[in-house]
Amino acid sequence: MSYKRIAAFFVALAVVALAVTSSVTAQEREAEVALQQAMHVEQVEGDLERAIELYRDIVEQHGDARAVAAKALLNLGQCYEKLGRTEAMNAYERLVTEYGEQSEVVAEARARLAALSREAPAAAPTGRVAKLIFTDEDTDLNHFFDMKPSPDGKRVAYTDMGYTGAVYVRDLASGDTTKVADGWATSPVWSSDGRKIAYGMVTSFRPRETTLAIVELSTGVSTTPPAVEGMSMVPIAWSPNEDLIACGIVDEQQNTVLVLVSLTTGDATTITNAHLMASADFSPDGEYLAFSDVVDGNRDIYVMAVASSERRRITVGPEEDGFPMWSPAGDMLLHSSENGTWVVPMRFGATSGPAFLVTSDTDVRPMGWTTGGQLHHVSYNIVRQFLRITADVEQMTEGGMLPLLPVTQKRVGGFAWSPDMKMVVRVEANTAHVHSLDDQQERSYPLGDEMFAGWVSWSSDGTEVYFNELFLSNRSEGTTLFSLDPATGAVRELFPRIKSINRLHSSPDGRRLVFYRTTEAGGSQLVVTDFGESEGRLLVDETDMDGGSLAGWAPPQLSPDGSRVLYGTQGDDWGEDDTCQLWMIAADGSNQRRIASARWIPSATWHPSGTHIAFNTWEENEMGPGRLFVVNLETGEQQEVTLPEGIAGMMVQQWSPDGKSIGVTAQSGTFEYWVVENVLTEGNGSR
Repeated sequence: MSYKRIAAFFVALAVVALAVTSSVTAQEREAEVALQQAMHVEQVEGDLERAIELYRDIVEQHGDARAVAAKALLNLGQCYEKLGRTEAMNAYERLVTEYGEQSEVVAEARARLAALSREAPAAAPTGRVAKLIFTDEDTDLNHFFDMKPSPDGKRVAYTDMGYTGAVYVRDLASGDTTKVADGWATSPVWSSDGRKIAYGMVTSFRPRETTLAIVELSTGVSTTPPAVEGMSMVPIAWSPNEDLIACGIVDEQQNTVLVLVSLTTGDATTITNAHLMASADFSPDGEYLAFSDVVDGNRDIYVMAVASSERRRITVGPEEDGFPMWSPAGDMLLHSSENGTWVVPMRFGATSGPAFLVTSDTDVRPMGWTTGGQLHHVSYNIVRQFLRITADVEQMTEGGMLPLLPVTQKRVGGFAWSPDMKMVVRVEANTAHVHSLDDQQERSYPLGDEMFAGWVSWSSDGTEVYFNELFLSNRSEGTTLFSLDPATGAVRELFPRIKSINRLHSSPDGRRLVFYRTTEAGGSQLVVTDFGESEGRLLVDETDMDGGSLAGWAPPQLSPDGSRVLYGTQGDDWGEDDTCQLWMIAADGSNQRRIASARWIPSATWHPSGTHIAFNTWEENEMGPGRLFVVNLETGEQQEVTLPEGIAGMMVQQWSPDGKSIGVTAQSGTFEYWVVENVLTEGNGSR
């Protein structure tokens, strides 16, 4: 069904609702229309995840329209049932408790609760039980980061990603939280007895230095072992005897490598330099270390004998595997994969039987397997939308919203229109998808096994797609700008590789690059280079800034004609108080000026004429609605584009080539923290 027909369908529903219920309030009419829309998404389109989102919005936004809200809760529970999710009972119980006067739907909810109780009786000790502990509705995601459960599974340690970076411990039974360490901290790791937490304390951002600290929870005192003082490291796993730390360290080539360090002697042994998705776990007896590594272009799980450094490959399939985790008895090794979460029987550091599937949900990230046999994991049920927001600089009125591409649950690096606006390219990890807007057909192109593409654009003649590599498993050879030929699927490097750079962006003709270069001291520089140049021109050096740093949030972008650079800074930049700022500078290093300031500026883009810039802001939480602004570069006037409701996690991608729309990605969904008991009782398959 076309967008216009869908729109007409809902308009007709709204007209009927207004005619029949003229005596009800405007809010009730609005709620009823929203309910009909959600029911259409569920029953006609069959998109249960999207319907769940719409039903939840109705309950939260139209709770006073009680008859409609009660019906939305009932339908919400039915959607969860169809997906086999335990939240169904929560929806029905809320309906019965909070909307008791809605007798008809309450009766149906009671019937469903009774049926579910018969279908799923209280689990015996041998049955798998999954319990949802909290979601993003209970926490501010921007202040709940680096989660790690305690060995007994009763607490979880996390850091504040927002503005303080402190280490906190949350009691999972009561929900009470306690700050256990101050300062800008990262990556908390528990000791095996649960009495201490090791974490990385950021002591410098230019150069980036992170000192290992260990806090005694009984006293709140943090110390650094003398043997590792002066070493910059981020802990990943801590051995049971508390002598060894598996950690990330930045080497001389600015690659982050996985290293095993003795806290007694300071001796360090490099395990792997494939730190993307770096993860590791010591076996309960401390004799083995499981970790992920990339060999011959494929990421797999390996186990290393700590005493001898002898290693064995555990996973052998073509899938990307990561986040290994030992069972409490050390006889099983769990890991995540592109097709779900698997468990491998182990004996003496080697596989002792076929792997079996725990869950096929690919949005699950294991966090810890506790001594009591509980598996803690995080689930990201995020749906990403590709939208176009009306933003004609000649007629800046309320921004309309139209879908641009089908939604996806995969990680999206970026998207861009072709110059004739007949095609859109989007990148997801190591694959590019070219979507025809005329016939809605899509072709996919692999970019390379070790690639993780970020920014993407079309060449000025529309024959090539440019993209940068946001991450590589090994940057020792440097990085460059790549080109994809949609006609043949061929991928080639456009520039010679340059070491220690990131956040690449090119001019439309592909002959000028702008990027951040990492210095030997660990700071960043903004550099522009033309085709054939070896060094490039230095535009901005962090060491010349009065505090703050060059920001990766709004990466540098060349103007359409390549003569200017838009870039972002973060922190107390040049003595200003705002957290994030946008700047513009000529490609020859002249005429630098500030464009905008805000708490968070995650993304920005040029108007195709180069006369305006669009950027969006967040306040505290990226899942919030955010705001969209347009700046006239000649006058400095800043104007806000009024956004339709329902946009969250917005990122500006590109101003359309005709200059009338801004392409954005938005997202909806939930972050969920789960505890699963008796993980090994139900295998869903083997390989």
